[in-house]
Amino acid sequence: MAASPVNLRTNYVRSISLPSRSHPLVPQFEEYLNRVQSSEGTSISSSSISQRLEGLKELYDCVDGIFVLSSTQKALSQDSQNREMVNELLDGLLRLLDLCAAAKETLSTVKTCMQELQSAFRRRRGNDIALTSEIKKYLSHKKDIQKATQKALRNLKLTEGKGFSLMSENRESAVVISMLREAESATFRVIQSLMSFILGHRSNSKPRRCSLVSKLMRTKRVSCEAASKFSEVEQVDAELRILMNQNTATCNMYDGAQKVMQELEMSIQDLEEGLKCLYRQLIKTRAALLNTLSC
Repeated sequence: MAASPVNLRTNYVRSISLPSRSHPLVPQFEEYLNRVQSSEGTSISSSSISQRLEGLKELYDCVDGIFVLSSTQKALSQDSQNREMVNELLDGLLRLLDLCAAAKETLSTVKTCMQELQSAFRRRRGNDIALTSEIKKYLSHKKDIQKATQKALRNLKLTEGKGFSLMSENRESAVVISMLREAESATFRVIQSLMSFILGHRSNSKPRRCSLVSKLMRTKRVSCEAASKFSEVEQVDAELRILMNQNTATCNMYDGAQKVMQELEMSIQDLEEGLKCLYRQLIKTRAALLNTLSC
């Protein structure tokens, strides 16, 4: 008698419902998945996104650990019922590779703009008019980057994995397919968060840049605790807009702007490294799946 279909939901944060808990790597996979999901929608910091990128690597490591088992290789290669689903997963891994490459390119562009602006600060310090022109140039370029990022976010939502059903008598095969599908969905959401970080706001909220600028204008400097509620991108944009609105900027104001720019540059470097690691892991996982199917 055929096994009952396995339904996996793709709600924003949900408990995983894998078809079998018999394999020792499944509970470990669930732990990593829950860790990645637990911070969804709660933080806009680069450190949170970096932690989630690391968590994704651990997810795929679990899947790769199952691929090396002879029982898994036999199950997947002989599971004709779910071959179409496996092919979709292979295509999904390719889409994720493209998204990682696009996100890394965007981060690199933002970092380059940041470095050019910092160089202008060093060369033209004391020349408020020249620096205001450089800031306007940066913000204009950044606006173009944000438009491209918003378009990428819309495309990302269109390609995000939907709910699916498995129909298979082979539970070993169902476990691996389910794990990969869950990992794919989690990866989409992490990249979505990264794109929202580049925009300078949460993925499901309106930009709050104006409110931060308002606070800084009133107090000249917000506390570390208050500033931590905003992303590094928001803090940089707010500091730069304040400099443009001042008739005469003080040394402290320039120092404050340069400090947050340096912090953002370091954050971007960490995110770039996390994306590189994830990219290599996705290539490894896809190659392992292809090798398993050819056994």
